[in-house]
Amino acid sequence: MEKNVIRKAVLALREEMKTEEIEEKSQKIMSRLREMVLFQQSLVIMTYVGFGSEVATLPFIAESLALGKRVVVPVCMPKSKELLISEIKDPKLDLQPQGRIGLLEPPKERLSVIDPQEIDLILMPGIAFDRQGGRVGYGAGYYDRFLASFKKCPLLVALSFDCQLVEAVPVEKHDIPVDWIITENEMIPAT
Repeated sequence: MEKNVIRKAVLALREEMKTEEIEEKSQKIMSRLREMVLFQQSLVIMTYVGFGSEVATLPFIAESLALGKRVVVPVCMPKSKELLISEIKDPKLDLQPQGRIGLLEPPKERLSVIDPQEIDLILMPGIAFDRQGGRVGYGAGYYDRFLASFKKCPLLVALSFDCQLVEAVPVEKHDIPVDWIITENEMIPAT
């Protein structure tokens, strides 16, 4: 299936979930993530800030900071279509609604840009994933360009609800597969 067809179908499924269901399933996903030795050993974690019907990450961000981990979040730069990576220390101060859709990102005065090469683990957003690590994102290519900049890519873990798993994602040569997919019911090593 074409990526746009997958995007539309899976987004429709995800949007059917109620807030309580998203929160409950997100907690299960984050519990599985915390069990991973790879998470436990990571010092610098990059995570997206869940928005709308995405896996909720805010409680995980606060917990990771309390564990003494460094947490960084992406900041979208629409003009250049690039991601800046900014460290956050206090989600209440460092994350505020930005842009036309209100994504939670650090405002300009709170930016604390770090070198992406310091990152040990990246939690990947997406709309759909397959068991081989294929990913359908939102279509702007921010993460594809960002991941291509690494000399050695950190561990990539997709956070996904079961309804986001599909049989196969069309893969293009610039696509970088994720290493793991964590859902509310499974921890899937990409094969």
